[in-house]
Amino acid sequence: MRRVKFQKYADLVRQRVLDRVDHRHWNDLLENPTAEWISVWIWDQLKPALPGLTALENLRFFGAMAGL
Repeated sequence: MRRVKFQKYADLVRQRVLDRVDHRHWNDLLENPTAEWISVWIWDQLKPALPGLTALENLRFFGAMAGL
């Protein structure tokens, strides 16, 4: 059984996603910041660092759900 170090992934998400959006407006990052386009943006931030990434699921934005 392979062990996964979740802290590594938490740090990656913080650095590539959360730190980039903290104290910013989504309108400054995306032309049309719907939940779907925010999901695409998050995918674009994470995919280069996680080559085995195949899907994002159950992302929650203010009670809405989106997935890729």
